[in-house]
Amino acid sequence: MDHIAVRDLLDISCAPDIDALSSRLVAFANRLDFGLMSAVLINGNLNSPNVQGRSISNTPEAFIEISRSLDTARRDPVMQCLMRQDMPFIYDQRTYAEADAGDLWEMQAPYGYSTGIAVAMHLSKDKHFLLGVDRPTKLPRKEETLTYLLDSVQTLAVHAQAAAQRLIGDELSTPRERPKLTPQELECLRLSMDGRSAWHVAQLLSISPRTVNFHIQSSLKKLGVATKMQAVITCLELGLI
Repeated sequence: MDHIAVRDLLDISCAPDIDALSSRLVAFANRLDFGLMSAVLINGNLNSPNVQGRSISNTPEAFIEISRSLDTARRDPVMQCLMRQDMPFIYDQRTYAEADAGDLWEMQAPYGYSTGIAVAMHLSKDKHFLLGVDRPTKLPRKEETLTYLLDSVQTLAVHAQAAAQRLIGDELSTPRERPKLTPQELECLRLSMDGRSAWHVAQLLSISPRTVNFHIQSSLKKLGVATKMQAVITCLELGLI
C-alpha cells in the first residue's frame, strides 16, 4: 500500500476530462490495494422513478450486464446505507447476509466485489456522490491500517466529487417532481383534453361549472403552468392522466 501524496488528490480535483478522472481514481484505488473503483453522481432520490445518475468506474463489462438493474441497486444494502449516511464504512459478505441480500453478494463476489469501503457525500439540490473501492480479499485487521484506509477514501471522495460535478454535473437535470393533484383535479383535466368546456365537464361530473373552474385553476398552480392546455400536456408527460 503506497503513501498518498497531496499532489495525487490535486490531480484528481483538476482532471481535465472524465477519462482522466476515471484513470486517476483507479490509480488512487490501486495504491490503496483496491483493484476496483466505482463512483456515481446521483440526482434525486434512489427510490424515485425520476432518479438520474452518471457513473465512473472500471467495473468489469460482464458484471455491468448483470447488475445494471435499478431494482438491484435499491436492494443493495451498501447503496441503502450510502443514501442514509455520509461516514465511510466497510462492507463484506456479512453486510449482505444481515440484510437478507446474500444473493447479491454471491452475484458480485466472482467479479472482485467481495469486500470494500464506501462513502457518500450528500450535496445541495438533492444530489449525491457515492464512491466505493473494492477487492476480492479481506481487509487487513490492524486498526491503524483500517483507519488510514477509511480516511483516505473519504478524502478521495471530497476531491472526486468536485471534479465529477465540474465535468458531468450539468448532464443531470433536476428531476421533475410529480405534483400531488387531487382525483377531482385530474378528472377535470382528463375530461378537458378534447376541448370540452367547463359547462360540459360539469354536466359529466354532476357538479357546477364554477367547481370545475376551481379544480382547473388549482391544478394550474400546482403544475406551474398558465393554461388548461399546458396543464393537460404536463399531466400527460408525467403520466398523471
